[in-house]
Amino acid sequence: MTDVHDFSYYWQRLVADNLSGDDREGAFEAMMTGKADPILVGAFLVTLRERGETEEMLVSAARVLRRHALRVKAPAGSLDSCGTGGDGQGTVNISTAVALVVSACGVPVAKHGNRAQSSKCGSADVIEALGIRLTADTAVLEKSLKSHNFAFLFAPYHHAAMKHVASVRQALKVRTLFNLVGPLANPCAVDYHLLGVADKKWLRPMAQSLARLKVKGAWVVHSRDGNDELSLNAPNDVLVWDGANLTSETINAAEVGLSPCPPQELQGGDAHHNAKRIHEVLQGKKDGLRDTVVLNSAAALVISGKAPNVQQGVAMAQACLDDGRAAKHLAAVVARFAGTA
Repeated sequence: MTDVHDFSYYWQRLVADNLSGDDREGAFEAMMTGKADPILVGAFLVTLRERGETEEMLVSAARVLRRHALRVKAPAGSLDSCGTGGDGQGTVNISTAVALVVSACGVPVAKHGNRAQSSKCGSADVIEALGIRLTADTAVLEKSLKSHNFAFLFAPYHHAAMKHVASVRQALKVRTLFNLVGPLANPCAVDYHLLGVADKKWLRPMAQSLARLKVKGAWVVHSRDGNDELSLNAPNDVLVWDGANLTSETINAAEVGLSPCPPQELQGGDAHHNAKRIHEVLQGKKDGLRDTVVLNSAAALVISGKAPNVQQGVAMAQACLDDGRAAKHLAAVVARFAGTA
């Protein structure tokens, strides 16, 4: 366990640009155990933001969050589609729809998420609107992962230690390191990640962080039209971690047979609206939202080893929607969390 000093020690070391690895973890350990002065925590987080949060800081914070998390055991080969959010695009909850499609295709998905922070509808909000009950019961979540390949991990249930910095984050009203760390701190410590970032500058730090956290595979993605998912309407920048090497790719939807779409077809609203749109996709409605979900699902299927390439992944996701598996899968998940299956 990391020794924890008085937080002023870490603040002074940060100001002097002299935080070692143990110091970084010690600083976050102090935050997560309520041993840090809130004023200094605010100054610490703002200084990190102004300097630009480094891979080393992200990894240290993620390790501490994982240590304090309410853990859930997941099957081998599990994946998370949680991203950083904050792209300001106001789209439907695409990563949540992707989680449902990919789990319907046979990949265990432990979807990590929270309520809306900077949008009208967060992943937890739409999960509830879809009829899936939020729970902190690890036995229920583990059984669902085994029997239905799906569980939603509501961040406040699993990261109770974050309560110690909640008031500081609310008072600051700006993005801090903790907005970036969330996707790195899945309580299942999943093997695979499809992680979208709202700004291209975070592609490499997030990808390198996942590599240092020893995940087996990941894609960190950003679309040049500003989305923190793969887009139909612009080239998509991707950093691929295959467990050994980090490489860059550009994904164009047209190259896998998908066409651009009007942005309004992706436009989200409140939880009821977004749940309705996800239902439509799972029930086979064909439009730009469906194709966006298909493209991102294809990426997740490649990452997890279910599909050999994006084109095959697209075909697999389309088949899952067209043959009714995705809609039946959602109904089964809802029944599981209602206690009737």
